[in-house]
Amino acid sequence: MRRAFSLLFPLTFIVSCGGGLATAPATSSAPPAITIIAPQATLAPVGVTLVAPAGTPAPDAPSPTPEQVVGPDTYPPGINPLTGLPADAAALNRRPLAVKISNFPRYVRPQFGLSLADAVFEHYAEGGTTRFTAIFLSHDADNVGPIRSARLLDTVIPEMYGAALVASGSSTGVIARLSYKPWFNLVVAERTGYQCPPLCRESEDTNSLFASTTAIHQALRDKGVDDSPQAHRGLSFFTRPPAEGEAVTALRVDFSGEAHTEWRYDPTTGLYGRWSDASAIEVTPHIDALTKQPITAANVIVLFANHVVDFSIPEDFDNGGYTGHFSTEVQLWATGPAWLFRDGQAYRLTWVRLNSGDMVGLVDAANQVVPLKPGNTWYEVVGLYSEKVDNGSNWSVRHNSPVDEGEIPGVPSPTPTVEGATAEAPTETPTAAP
Repeated sequence: MRRAFSLLFPLTFIVSCGGGLATAPATSSAPPAITIIAPQATLAPVGVTLVAPAGTPAPDAPSPTPEQVVGPDTYPPGINPLTGLPADAAALNRRPLAVKISNFPRYVRPQFGLSLADAVFEHYAEGGTTRFTAIFLSHDADNVGPIRSARLLDTVIPEMYGAALVASGSSTGVIARLSYKPWFNLVVAERTGYQCPPLCRESEDTNSLFASTTAIHQALRDKGVDDSPQAHRGLSFFTRPPAEGEAVTALRVDFSGEAHTEWRYDPTTGLYGRWSDASAIEVTPHIDALTKQPITAANVIVLFANHVVDFSIPEDFDNGGYTGHFSTEVQLWATGPAWLFRDGQAYRLTWVRLNSGDMVGLVDAANQVVPLKPGNTWYEVVGLYSEKVDNGSNWSVRHNSPVDEGEIPGVPSPTPTVEGATAEAPTETPTAAP
C-alpha cells in the first residue's frame, strides 16, 4: 500500500538589527546587551526563535518510515499477496479460485466478473482462439462466466496459487492429467460431480454455465474440502515504478488472424484499458457484463513460454470427426523472457517459476526482483518464438506456436475419389531382366 509521508525538520531563524549580524567590540569577551528601541509608532512584539549553541544536539524530529517492497517471500497481515493491496480479512482467509472463462465465439462477450479477478491469464486454446483463467481471492463475483472446460495450462496455474479449479469439464486427456495432481479434489466441474449450485446452466448452449464465487466456496466446504488460506510466494509490489523503463503507451497481442487484444495506457487513472477483437480487423473496449465497467489492469505482463502440441488429446473435431484441433501444453515453468507494462513504462525482463507452488515472478538482467504496481494483473501468454515489435511507444507481439490441427488418432480418414470414377489398379513393380 502506498503511504503518504511528510518530511519534518526543525526550522531556525537568526534575527539581528540593522540587517546584519551583531559583532562584539574587540575589547569585550562577553556579548553586548542588545536593546530594541521602538519608534513612536509602537511595533507589535517580534517572535524570535533561539538558535542552540554549536555542539548542542537539536531536538529529535520524527523520521519518516520508508515504504517497503511487499513480497516476494512474505506478505504483511491484511495484504493480498496477489495484488499487494489491503483486503478484507475474511476474503484472505480462504483459498483462491481459478475460474475457466470462455472468450470465443464472440457472442459469449461481454463476460461476467472478469474485472473483479485479482489476476487473469489469457492463453491460446486451439484453432486460433483464446481462453481465460481468472484468479479470484479478494473480491467475490455474484455471477462469473460463461465457464468452459479446462486446458493443459490449467494443470499448472491452480497450483501456483493453491487454488481450486472451476471448469465446466475437460477433455478426457486433460482430466487424466488433472487426476494425477495431488489437488484433484479441488477440481470443481460438472465432470467431477458438481451440480447447481454452484455450477448452474441457463440453457443447453455450451457457453451457458455460470456460478457465484461465494457458492463455490460454500460447495467446497460442504464437501469437506480444505478452503483455508494458502502460502504464496513469487510476486512483489511497490508503488514507485522501477528505473530504466521505456515509455510505451500501447500493447497489441495477436493470437491469430481473428483473436486480437490491445492494452492502452490511461495516464489519468494509471491503468491499462483492455480492447478486444470485434472482428478480424476491429477492436472495441472490453466491458464486464457484471459491473458494467471497462476492464482495466494495473499491470500487463507478456509471458513468452514454450508451447508443445499434445496430439493424444483432441479438443474439438472437424470434417465429420476425422480431423480436429489438439491440446497445447504451455510450459510455464523454469524461466523465459517477459515484458512488464506498468505506469506507462515497459520493461524487458525474465519470468521465473522454479517451484510448482510459486507464482510467476519477474527479475531483471542482474537477477534482482522487479516489483509490480499494487493492483490487478493480466498475463498474456504467448509462444516462446513469437514475433515482436518492441520499439517506439506502441509494442506488439504475434503469437507463434506449433500447428495444432491434424487427424484424430484411431479414426480412419476416408479416401476421396472422383464421383463415378473407378479406382485405378496399382502399377506392377517391374522386375530386373535376367
